[in-house]
Amino acid sequence: MVSVERCFAYTHLPQEGALAPTPTPPPSAWPSAGRIEFDNVVMGYRPGLPDVLKGISFTIAPGQKVISIPP
Repeated sequence: MVSVERCFAYTHLPQEGALAPTPTPPPSAWPSAGRIEFDNVVMGYRPGLPDVLKGISFTIAPGQKVISIPP
């Protein structure tokens, strides 16, 4: 009987909104091209563990492809 009650409850839920809002154009000051810049970045997986990135710096230019080279 519980499963019937659950099915009844699910069929009477309010309808959700749209999955994605209607897109709006970006502001006029929005950059047409961007870049990613890391400068002396230090990161670890979580506090208390040793850092896995230590002082890494790089820049990815607009339109540049990034590939991973296996060790």
